[in-house]
Amino acid sequence: MLIRFLAKRVAILAAACVVTSLFISKLGVMTAFGVLIGAFLALYKVKMFGSFLNGLVNSENIGKKPVFYQIFSQLFLFGVLTASIIANLTFFFGVVAGLLLVPFYICINAVTEKVKITHNNWGDNEELILWKK
Repeated sequence: MLIRFLAKRVAILAAACVVTSLFISKLGVMTAFGVLIGAFLALYKVKMFGSFLNGLVNSENIGKKPVFYQIFSQLFLFGVLTASIIANLTFFFGVVAGLLLVPFYICINAVTEKVKITHNNWGDNEELILWKK
């Protein structure tokens, strides 16, 4: 499934960011914690968005549950970002960096697929699609 595929790769990127922030920054612990929280939230957003799209594709009239989850995930993310700005600016930068790990990996994967470096057939494989048809 897409979440497992992304989670493995985002975990590697998050670990690299955490190690880098711990060795480079004076406030590396807050930044590293923010990266971990942000990566988790990014994967949660992808999962909720997949659930939302699944509800749109598989049913004639979309139920209230996927829409509620989509709205809840957006509001929850907004609350976490607001709380992280209030708490500590370096923590906020870590959360934002963690949130950007998923789009960053998707862009890197698209480039490596196009140049034929990797062959995981992103988008063509049945188990890597965001929702079931």
